[in-house]
Amino acid sequence: MSPDRVVIIGASTTGLFAAAAVAASDRSVVILERDELPSDAAPRPGVPQGRQPHVFLHRGVLAAEELLPGFRRDLLDGPHLGGLRDRDIGRDGRHRCGSHG
Repeated sequence: MSPDRVVIIGASTTGLFAAAAVAASDRSVVILERDELPSDAAPRPGVPQGRQPHVFLHRGVLAAEELLPGFRRDLLDGPHLGGLRDRDIGRDGRHRCGSHG
């Protein structure tokens, strides 16, 4: 038997994807977040890595699209911090780490 209500702790990307997956099963979802969520794209105090660049790899985008149709388009069209680019890192260049690049 699955619960009627599920509590997700944290409104990170992972928490929001988990909430979307649970909501798809017609269960009620409550998300607990200690930070006040900004009205626009901005780093939050409780997310120390929030100012660092992040990447959605291809399979991650496909999985997100399956869960939330239109996800990729929303990312490309929506307001975001620092600019969002649609890139194929396998084609457009290699990931560089440290002084090995």
